[in-house]
Amino acid sequence: MKKLPMEIVEHICLHLHPFSDPGVACTYELSPNIWRDLLFRQQLLPWLWDLDPAILESQPLQHSNGQPSYSKDDFWDWEQLVRKLAQVEAFEPGNSLENAPLRLRNRKRIWRLLDEGRRFDIEDWIWDGKYQKELELFYERCEASGLILARDEDLNVLSGRPRK
Repeated sequence: MKKLPMEIVEHICLHLHPFSDPGVACTYELSPNIWRDLLFRQQLLPWLWDLDPAILESQPLQHSNGQPSYSKDDFWDWEQLVRKLAQVEAFEPGNSLENAPLRLRNRKRIWRLLDEGRRFDIEDWIWDGKYQKELELFYERCEASGLILARDEDLNVLSGRPRK
């Protein structure tokens, strides 16, 4: 990836889907600013929909030598932060983010529950085809509003059902 032109890497990143329990080991294949941008665009962690990069950029950070820094790429390990936040059990006791604010833990928990419900609770009526037009309209509206939803093909793969 490091040898690819930045335009191609950015184009690839635009098509990434939300992380779901990735490995915790960082690969450092992508630069820190790409990880930062993916985080702030809500591509990898859509439940963090209200992050404001302007607030981050306006706050100086203190390096260990006491000097303030506005270069967040030198201060934060963005890949590690994204990977930790994407862990299914990141906020559980004994894990690295167990002391995160309760509102953040609840937001991720609620998002996960809604996502699981969306994928699995509607499965039976999707397969009978009775609501196909309504389903397509629903997908179009969700995609227009920026939501990423599993299509029938994705549900087939998850459930092991053959493609129609």
